[in-house]
Amino acid sequence: KRNGKVNRELQDQLTELQMPHFLQNDLLPSLFKLVSEENIKTKVFGPHLLRMVQYSFRLMAMLAKTHQANSLYLFTRIDTISKYLLGYGFGVADCITEIFSDEPELMRQASNDLIKQFWSLAAKTHELRFVSFLNALVVESSTGKDKPVKYNQDRVSQIIRDSMPAKLYRKCTLSGVMVCQRKV
Repeated sequence: KRNGKVNRELQDQLTELQMPHFLQNDLLPSLFKLVSEENIKTKVFGPHLLRMVQYSFRLMAMLAKTHQANSLYLFTRIDTISKYLLGYGFGVADCITEIFSDEPELMRQASNDLIKQFWSLAAKTHELRFVSFLNALVVESSTGKDKPVKYNQDRVSQIIRDSMPAKLYRKCTLSGVMVCQRKV
């Protein structure tokens, strides 16, 4: 921000240089040629590769933040990113959250599989970054005021409800994401 206003100058310059395309189609595939998918799953990769990939995803998140064209471009590659790289500490969750944040058209297009994947990781790891994505889908705040995205609230609630064991029965809404309590 500069003088209280969002300054998109750097984003626009990097977009002109086709940075999102370079990161997605050139840099990341080259880095992952060095490491097999199995080594990614078992987290057998060096600290230098980890940092390079983390920096790449941070840069992508920065490029997507409040920049609709970059969000749309990166959205078209969400399936590949999430399928192979989500949950390994690369910063993919934060990047995907930025792609969807305050982009109402994209929020409604989030696949149920992607929502299930984030919910599964949130339930397993209890990490805020996965819950933040779910929150980004159910609340739109680009106007400065939080507005519920009812369609996504219903979808996220249903996915969470479907994944609950039978003992969990009561739901409450907290920041648009359902919280479950044990039957007393």
